Amino acid sequence: GTSPEDLFREFYGRQMGSGGARGFHYGRRRSPFYFNGVDISNFFPGGGGRFGFGGLSDPSVYNGPKSIFVQHVTIPLSELYSGVESKAFTLSDSVWQRYRAAFRGGIAGPLALQAFMMSATLLLRTSWPVSLACFIASFHLSLPHPTKLFFRTDVMRGWKGGTKVTFSGAEPGVDVVFVIGEGKNDRFTRDGDDLETTATISKSTAKKGGSILIKPLGKGELPVLVKIKPGEIESDGQVLTVKGRGWPRRGSLGPGEAPKGDLRVVFRLKADKKKRKNSSSAEHVDRERRSTRKAKKRR
Repeated sequence: GTSPEDLFREFYGRQMGSGGARGFHYGRRRSPFYFNGVDISNFFPGGGGRFGFGGLSDPSVYNGPKSIFVQHVTIPLSELYSGVESKAFTLSDSVWQRYRAAFRGGIAGPLALQAFMMSATLLLRTSWPVSLACFIASFHLSLPHPTKLFFRTDVMRGWKGGTKVTFSGAEPGVDVVFVIGEGKNDRFTRDGDDLETTATISKSTAKKGGSILIKPLGKGELPVLVKIKPGEIESDGQVLTVKGRGWPRRGSLGPGEAPKGDLRVVFRLKADKKKRKNSSSAEHVDRERRSTRKAKKRR
C-alpha cells in the first residue's frame, strides 16, 4: 500500500540526510543536483514541485535542453517573392512528434534519468515489470509538448526555400521551428537569385525581331519588356537575360550588385500559321501527283 511518492521520499530522504548528493530535500526550494559534476536540476520539469526539482515551468530559471519541434511548410513562390504580412503557420502535434522533438533538443536524456530514478526506487519494493512500466509512463508523461499550435509571423520579401522560422520560448522548454519550402509556380522557377520563365514566339518574329511582354511574378509590378533582335533567336532553348528582374536579394549588397537577380527567358519557336497552311497544301498536291502516276502505270 506504499505509494511511489512515499518510497521516493523515504529512500532519497535517507540518502540525502547522510550527506551524499545534494538537492532532493523534500518540500524545500529548488537546489542544485549534481550528476557527474554537472548541475542537472534545471533539466527536470516541476518548477519546484513535490520533489524539489527545478522547473521547465519557469522560463526565468530554465536554461537547459529542450524539445525542438520542426514542421515543414510550403509557401507559394509568389508570396516568397513579394512577402506576406502576418502569415499563419500551423504545427501538427502527435506522440511521435513529441518523442522526436525531445531527442532533437536534447531533453530526452535528463527525462530518461528522472524516469530511471523513479523506477529504480520502485524496483526495491516491487517486480521489474512494474518498475519498467513506471519508467515508460514517467518518461512519456514528462515529455514537453506545445499547448499552442497556431503561430503568426511576417514572411519577408525574398525568402528562399530552406529558410527557418523559429519561435523560441513559445513555452518553457519548447522551441518551434518552421522550415520553409517553395511551392511550384506554373510560369516561373527560381535558381539562386535568378528567375527563369519560358516564352513562345513564331519563327518569323525570331527572324525579323520584335518585342514581347512577360507578366511579372509579383503583383503590382510592370510587365517585363523583352526585346528580340533580328536573327537573335535561331532555335528552341535559346536564352535572353533581363538584368534586375529576378529574385529579390536580402541582406547587404556587394559593389555594383542590383537589388534583384536576373530574369532568364527561355524561348520556344512555333511555325507560322500561314506556312503551316502552305505546307499542308503542298503535301496534298504531292499526294495527288503520286496517285495520278500510279493510275497511269496501271493502264
